[in-house]
Amino acid sequence: MRVLVSLLANLNQMMLWCYLVILIHHHSPGNRRHRALISSFLLVYLVKMFLCLMECR
Repeated sequence: MRVLVSLLANLNQMMLWCYLVILIHHHSPGNRRHRALISSFLLVYLVKMFLCLMECR
């Protein structure tokens, strides 16, 4: 049950990040370096989240 709650919280954060990324992509379509930076940051965040979930189990 506790794992489910943390998973939902993480999912909520993910949705927020996705929204931010979409916003940034929409406002700066030509800035490729900026996009790459955000993508790598998101990837790191996803890995962190995954590791956290594995620890919770």
